[in-house]
Amino acid sequence: MSEMKHLLFSTDLSEESGAAFSRVIEMSRRKGFVVLILHVAAKRAKGLEDRLERFARPAIDRGVEVEPLVLEHSDALWTILEVARWRGCDAIAAVEGELADALRRSTRLPVWPIKKR
Repeated sequence: MSEMKHLLFSTDLSEESGAAFSRVIEMSRRKGFVVLILHVAAKRAKGLEDRLERFARPAIDRGVEVEPLVLEHSDALWTILEVARWRGCDAIAAVEGELADALRRSTRLPVWPIKKR
C-alpha cells in the first residue's frame, strides 16, 4: 500500500468543526499530509471564502500545506465524494456524526470521524 499524502477535511465552519480541525492539523503535521479543506454550501454567501481562509490559518501557521475550497451544491455527501475522487485524496476526515457515517458507507476510502471536542 502506498503512503497517504492527501487528506480531505470537510467542514461546516462551526466551532465544533474548528475543534476537530485542530486534531487534523496535529495529525497532518506528524504524517506530512496535504489537507484539502472543503466547505460545501447550498448557496454561496458573501465572504464565505474569507471565512474559510481564516478557518485554515491555524494550519498554515503550523506549517501544514492546505488548500481551502468552497463549492456550491445542494448535496454535500455527493460533492465531498466527487471532490475526493477528482483530487486523488487518500482519505477523508469529518466531524463525527451523520455525515461521517454516511461517508463511511459510501466510499472505499478511509473515513476518519474526528471527535467534536
